[in-house]
Amino acid sequence: MFARQFRTAMDKYKHKRREVRNMHDELSALHATLEDMSLQGNDLRRVVEQAEANLAGIDRDLAEQQAKLARATKQASRVVSSHREKAGGETLAELDFAYKQARSFNQRVRVCVA
Repeated sequence: MFARQFRTAMDKYKHKRREVRNMHDELSALHATLEDMSLQGNDLRRVVEQAEANLAGIDRDLAEQQAKLARATKQASRVVSSHREKAGGETLAELDFAYKQARSFNQRVRVCVA
C-alpha cells in the first residue's frame, strides 16, 4: 500500500518536474523570440530613420531646384519680353510654333471624328 502511494507520488513528482522543465523551455524560447523581435524592431527603426533623413535631403534639394526654376522662368520671361519689344510683336519662331500646334490639334480632331 505504501509502495503504491510512493509510486503514485513519485509519478506525480516526475510529471510536475517534466511540466516545469517544459514551461522553462517554453519561457526560454519566448525570451529568444522577444530578443529577435526587439532586434528586428531596432533594425526597422534605423531603416525608417535613414529613409526619413534621405527624404529630408531630397526635400531640401527639391526646394533648391524649385527656386532655381523660378529664377530661370523669370529670366526667360524677361528675355522673351525684351526680344518681342525689339521684334515689334510675336516673332516668326513663335508664330511658326503656334501654327504647328494648331495643325497638330486639327489632325487629332480629324482622326477622332473619322
